[in-house]
Amino acid sequence: MQQIPLLFSPPDRSLSLQFILQTTLASDLQKLCFYCDHLLQTSSSSPDALHQVLREMSRSAQRDQLLPKLFTALLPFFDEIGKDENLLSYCLERKEEFNHLFGLRTIENLLLRLFPSGIDELRSYLRQKYEERGFYDYSAQQETLLAQLRL
Repeated sequence: MQQIPLLFSPPDRSLSLQFILQTTLASDLQKLCFYCDHLLQTSSSSPDALHQVLREMSRSAQRDQLLPKLFTALLPFFDEIGKDENLLSYCLERKEEFNHLFGLRTIENLLLRLFPSGIDELRSYLRQKYEERGFYDYSAQQETLLAQLRL
């Protein structure tokens, strides 16, 4: 049997995570499930905890209270993806909103998990990744966000 080529490649895992984070801001459970499904299709992490949280969210009238649990279920996916500069920048830009939704210092704790040496390690990584792609101004814009960060 001949395999039919895909018209679109499956979404990048880091992009799927970014869409999941964006969707939590909009409180759209249907889209959240859709993006989680895409993430699971491209991942080798166990889906059990994520499926459990999504089931709980679908049954609950107070979904916002389950968002910290959702973020905890997403941590293995952050670990699997590693360090993606676009996802990291998105988390930095929306840090206040995400910390409000997921819990105090959630983003700071995630960044410390990924960059145990702290802000200098994160700064060097972001600068290197963006400058490799020719985005010299963008790494300068990140400095403002990094200056406000307390890890």
